Amino acid sequence: MPIPHNRALEVARRLTRGRAMAELKEQLAPCAEEVRPIPPSVPRLRDSTAAATSERLCFAEDRAGPLPHLSGRAESPDPATLQGNIESYIGMTRVPTGLIGPLRINGLHANGDFYVPLATTEGALVASYSRGARLVTLSGGAACLTTVEQVQRAPGFKFETMGEAVQFASWAAGEFEQMREVASRKTRYGRLLEMRVQLQANLVYLILDYHTGDAAGQNMVTICTDAVCEYLMARTPVEPTYWVLESNMSGDKKATALSFCETRGRHKTAEVVVKRGGGEERREREERGRGKKEGKEGGKREKKRRGKRERKRGEGEKGGREEKEEGEKSKEKERGRKARGKRKKGKKKRGRKRKEGKKRKGTRRRKRRREPQRGSGPARRDVRDV
Repeated sequence: MPIPHNRALEVARRLTRGRAMAELKEQLAPCAEEVRPIPPSVPRLRDSTAAATSERLCFAEDRAGPLPHLSGRAESPDPATLQGNIESYIGMTRVPTGLIGPLRINGLHANGDFYVPLATTEGALVASYSRGARLVTLSGGAACLTTVEQVQRAPGFKFETMGEAVQFASWAAGEFEQMREVASRKTRYGRLLEMRVQLQANLVYLILDYHTGDAAGQNMVTICTDAVCEYLMARTPVEPTYWVLESNMSGDKKATALSFCETRGRHKTAEVVVKRGGGEERREREERGRGKKEGKEGGKREKKRRGKRERKRGEGEKGGREEKEEGEKSKEKERGRKARGKRKKGKKKRGRKRKEGKKRKGTRRRKRRREPQRGSGPARRDVRDV
């Protein structure tokens, strides 16, 4: 969001707080693991058992103190203590909460390693944020900066004619310093930073920008703006037909183009420089450290793994030999089956030939018995000759 030069100088003074700009640059620089060791990660991230949940809760309580509401040990509050916070109270709602970290932040206010609770029912969200936090931390952390901090109120004034509206707008622009003083009487923490004037026909809108310190400041800016409007109405050269404390141009409880262009709330910016191969180097260092720490136990585990691989290889070779032998046996069986088939076919063929030979031999014998013997026996006499 672009801001005027005088506002930019004010932001720079607020950020440095009297220090040199070089100190600000050094505070925002990445902090490597060699300079500041990385604290332990959240234990057993992907374990959803009761034991793992209890271990993570103890891990958080060791760093943040007792957390009775997260653990479920806290008693329900007395409804009378919630008066003014909620109406028609019926009970409390619990939301599943996960923990990620460490997340390294290099900011002007937050500077260090933090564990962040996330309340959600969206699966894989906490795991995804955990991977991102690990990457940011291994890269030296995220440089974070809050530049513009402001909240708006936009009172509106309606006049009979556009001429009256122009007269009021011109007069109000010259009353800004007095308006700032009136607003300062209503708060110890808020300050009126800027006023922008919007003229639309016979309507005038005064967009007032406030700095509200550490508070959200919705009530603060409303009280201050009401005092400013009362001051203007007591001294205005021309009376409006009516005026409203909020004309819907401030973006309160709604998204407007003005809120995006001029910032409503806080404008933050962050930077992370991820080095190529940084995660691999970290993993290699962890593996080397783990190997040194484990010592003989690591060697024994490696020996067991090697023996297991050799056994698997031996079993594979044995299985290969058995498969080969079974293949040869099956081939021999196939050859024997084919040979038996050939012998059986040969026997059948020879049997058919023998049968055919016997049939031909019997036919010749029958033919021989039927043929008359020539030149033997008495001659036949013809009846006609008698």
